[in-house]
Order: sequence, then C-alpha cells, then structure tokens
Amino acid sequence: INEAIRPMLATVPGGGELTMISSPNGKRGVFYESFLKGEREEGRARSVRLPSSQNPLVDGEFLADMQSEMTDRQFRAEFLAEFVDAAGQVFSDGDIEAAACDDDYGSAPLWGCTYVVGVDFGRRADWTVISVGDASADGVRLVQQTRVQGLGWASQVERIAETVRHWGARRLVCDATGVGDALAEDLIRELAARRLPCEIEPFLFTGVSKPILIDGLGVALAARRCTFPAIPILLSELRNFEATPSASGGGREKMAAARGHDDTVCALALLVRAAAPWLAQAANVKHGGGFVVASGGSRKDRDLEWSGRYSKESEIHFKYARAKTRFRKTAAHLRSRLLRSAYRYAFARAAGASLRRITNK
Repeated sequence: INEAIRPMLATVPGGGELTMISSPNGKRGVFYESFLKGEREEGRARSVRLPSSQNPLVDGEFLADMQSEMTDRQFRAEFLAEFVDAAGQVFSDGDIEAAACDDDYGSAPLWGCTYVVGVDFGRRADWTVISVGDASADGVRLVQQTRVQGLGWASQVERIAETVRHWGARRLVCDATGVGDALAEDLIRELAARRLPCEIEPFLFTGVSKPILIDGLGVALAARRCTFPAIPILLSELRNFEATPSASGGGREKMAAARGHDDTVCALALLVRAAAPWLAQAANVKHGGGFVVASGGSRKDRDLEWSGRYSKESEIHFKYARAKTRFRKTAAHLRSRLLRSAYRYAFARAAGASLRRITNK
C-alpha cells in the first residue's frame, strides 16, 4: 500500500483520500499500523471499528451460533472487529512494542559498557545475522545487527572477528548447527590469532534446545530486559515467529517462522544467551549475597547460617567479604543505570565513545 498505492495520490489536491476496509488479521501489517494512527488521530488518519453486532442485517442468532462454533480468537477477529494476537504467535505484540526503542545508539562502543555478540549462520538461501548488544544487570540492548548473504564462509568469519574487535566484545554465542560447527572452530582460531579476549560458546540447534533458547528471549522480552531499535525486518520476524505442534508428537512444539526467515530472531535469542552472565547480576543484587535452594518443588531464599565450628573472627571476616561483594555488584548496577540514562543523549554518546578510545590506547 505505502509503496504502490499511496504514491498515486501525490498529484491529487490535498493528498487525496485512501479508504482501507478489512477484517483484522493480527496486530501486524500496514492495515493495523494505519488503524492505530487513526485511533490516535495522527495527521489526517481516522479509524472506525464496526462489529457485526452493529449491522442491522446480521441476525443475532447467527452470531451466537458462530461464536459457539469458532474459537474465541477467530470470533473476535471476524465478527467483533478486534485485533488479536495471531494463533501460535510466540512473542506478544505488546512485548515487541515495549522492547522497540527509537534512540540512536550510534556505531561506536561507549565507555563503561560491556558488549556481547550473537551469531546465526545462514545456510543456502538464509541470511547470516550478527547481533551486537550492550549487556548489563538492567538487560541487553541491541546496538547493531548485520545481515549477510552470499558471502563466503572465510569472509564471514573475518567479518565476525572484526565486529568483536571493533566493539571489544566479551562474550559470543554462535550457531554450531551443521556447517556452523566448523565455522565456530574457525572463529575460535581467528580470535586467538588476533589475540581478542572473547569467550565463545557454540550453540547447537535441536528440537529440544531451540525452544529453550527462544523461551529465554521470550522471558527477557516479557520482563522488559531486552530492547532493540525498530528494525523493520526484526519486528516482522518476531511477529511472524510461531510455535506449532511437532509432527513427531510427544508434546513438543516446533518453533520457526510461519513464513519467510527467522534469522534475526535466532540471532537475538543467541545474543540474550550471551548476555546471561550479566543479566544474572540483577538477581545477585536482589538476593543480597544469599543463595537459592530448591527443595520439594519450591525455591526459597536462604541467608547463610553459621555453625558453631566457625570462630567469631571467621564469621566477621566472611560477612565483611560478602558485604563487600554485594556493594560492588550494587555499584556496578547503579553505574549501568546512570550510563544508560546519560547515553540517551547524543553529546553523552560522543563523549563516551571518545573516552573509550582514549582508555583503550
């Protein structure tokens, strides 16, 4: 619509008028976005919702029969004119919209930030996607996403190694499925040759491991601990990612794109996995140096208990060390929040990039 139809109205005085009429088909696409603009009365856009119950030609008993024969989602979309999440959609539209941010992070690493990388290797017609994120106890923020297609394997390894060097990445999780296993080994050797201190975790996609990985991304999105720029292809693939019952049964679900690709989603999920050590710091700060015990199907936070064999001096020393560790983690958590707030402004990002260049020399 935006590429073919609306441009034809350019020569019409006043911009012309375009009327779109449709039944809702999920919270996605040009129709949904245009409807939201009309609800907010942005510019000249206006929206009208007409459920079938307001149509005098539609019999009430017919609607009642259809409601009993259709699923709640189908009936709400077809007869109540409501936008509902697509059946099987893994990531809710609310979580996706909350994660999308419009601030310009820039292409330079910033002082005080820790960067991690997630890589999904493409096969045949797929894309290789390299995702770079700023990881902290507050969450992970996607700062760069590169899609590569038609590039040789050796060139892809060099591109990834250069990305690690540029951002000073501390940890990388890469796809090790099929040819990815050999590429992961090549990447380890390449980073070692360049003397880049980056931890690498090869990840093998299977029918069991992929749902767990995707669930990790889903939890991060629901907890508002994963954000990213509003990249059209990423938003589209997130909304198009579905869970369907596996043909082999056993209660398993197959997680993949309903149509098209899911490379950016997998790369983002690998990025969240790469950031896991830093995301876990928030729990450590919350628990305050205690530990979590699983007992009888429940999890209970327990404070350290001291037995009589410890001397008073040992107890004091250990408590001091624990308080010191807690203080350091809390300070790092607060510093991360302050930096993220400051880096929302262009002048602060420029200063942060300059300071990082100076401190790295």
